[in-house]
Amino acid sequence: MIGFREIQGYGFGLYPFPNFLQKPLERIDPYHCHQMVFVARK
Repeated sequence: MIGFREIQGYGFGLYPFPNFLQKPLERIDPYHCHQMVFVARK
């Protein structure tokens, strides 16, 4: 993305897995998460 020096993306929300399994699965396969958060710094 033009104009930003640092961009990070985080995935979360792997449904229909129970809450206790979501965190480990998000780390293993973040591309199949249902929601993404991007943090960008100028």
